[in-house]
Amino acid sequence: MRLGGSAILCATLALACGDRDQTAPSSAPSTTPVDEQSATEAREEARAREEQARIDAEFPGYALVTGVQLPVRAAPEPNATVIGWLRLGAVVRVKTESTPSPRCATGWHAVYPTGFACAGQGLEIGDEPPSEDESAVAADRTAPLPYEYLKVKEDLVPEYHNPPTREEHAEVMAWAERYLALRERNPDQAARMRRGELRSEPGPPARVARFLERGVIVAKSGIVRREERRFARTVTGRYILRVQLHRKDGSDFHGVEVNAERPLPIPWARRAIRPRERIPDVRPEDRRSGDWRFFRDTDAAIIPAGTIVTSWQRREWFDGNVMHVLDGDRYARAWYIGVAEVAEPPFEIEDDEPWVHVDLGEQTLTVYRGHAPIYSTLVSTGDTEHPTPHGIFRVQRKMITSTMSNLGGDVESDRYRIEDVPYTQYFDQGIALHAAFWHERFGQLVSHGCVNLAPIDAQRVFQLLWPVVPAGWHGVVTHQTVFRASRVWVTD
Repeated sequence: MRLGGSAILCATLALACGDRDQTAPSSAPSTTPVDEQSATEAREEARAREEQARIDAEFPGYALVTGVQLPVRAAPEPNATVIGWLRLGAVVRVKTESTPSPRCATGWHAVYPTGFACAGQGLEIGDEPPSEDESAVAADRTAPLPYEYLKVKEDLVPEYHNPPTREEHAEVMAWAERYLALRERNPDQAARMRRGELRSEPGPPARVARFLERGVIVAKSGIVRREERRFARTVTGRYILRVQLHRKDGSDFHGVEVNAERPLPIPWARRAIRPRERIPDVRPEDRRSGDWRFFRDTDAAIIPAGTIVTSWQRREWFDGNVMHVLDGDRYARAWYIGVAEVAEPPFEIEDDEPWVHVDLGEQTLTVYRGHAPIYSTLVSTGDTEHPTPHGIFRVQRKMITSTMSNLGGDVESDRYRIEDVPYTQYFDQGIALHAAFWHERFGQLVSHGCVNLAPIDAQRVFQLLWPVVPAGWHGVVTHQTVFRASRVWVTD
């Protein structure tokens, strides 16, 4: 074991200045926790330097992703298995030599740490890191929301193939106003106008990729300026006038690290709680010994939703109903508090293996490493019509963002679609762990089957679970690839 500098100095002084006839200590002094931490950090830094040197030697090139999204394949062949994806604006390390093929004349480049990407699908290869470009910003996985999310604030907003001139935009908005007026009078005729089937009205302007309805949310990957106006460039490579959008932020709620200072169980307030007091049931009819009635204590402070209930003691049965017992002889009904408790998995795990337990009944999620819980929070799972499946699963696909629809919760309609849902980890076909920045009802059943997390929690869980998404990549697949997958255990 390595000695810290102060320990070595003390040992040297003891030998130099002490009694020469004194017997030397039989063993070296033990290190302190600070010494251990410093040594660990030094070793990690050394390993990081070694790995960076290896990358620089084996993957000397830099590839700027210019395509909207392109696949990384297991081999330099167009039909090889897709093992992951790269996204517009990202930079990855590559080998500069390439392997051409009939369907990739520009050549396939080996991508760090594994796989191949075709340069012609959207890679600019260089010997130096590319300069930053505000028109195409990569997803920021260090932030709770990897992109800036913008919500359409007008009834009908055009999304352009390219930024228009002022005159072109005015013409498009005039068409949109005529369409909206017709839709108010005659929805069927308006639908035909939008399809370009009316003789009296032209179809949608060709420069418009699509029109977005009020409330739709898009992810911004950059800003482009034209004629002193700003256009948001979306992750799909299209453009929307920035003043027609407003920013959409997520909840500040988040879970907690689990450790010796804050062990499980952790009781979360799923709703705002007004503690109840208990009195004997004195109604003459059907009087039974042990019956109790519970009334809201109007003098008690309300426990806010999304907080840890520090006054929680235990669960207790009263007349066939579970109540949470709080300090001061106060109580809360079962569905007001979700308790994250230690769970022993029904499968073998390695000591350093990360996995996650989702408790549908309590609406809690806890991440474990081996048998040790390390993070816990509230979630929102599927409602009664769209229940979250229970069982043992593995993360199948893991993406910094992923397009999803039919999301439930406070999404404004079932046809609503969000193009880049943050920190998505699919574990059962279309069912995933993911961030939900459009609602704050964590602890309640609101989704259409997925496990909704607050953005901060989704980012943390994304960081903790396998697979690890390599630097610069947007997502990976675990089936028949080199990427290990964490297990997701969902219980009732």
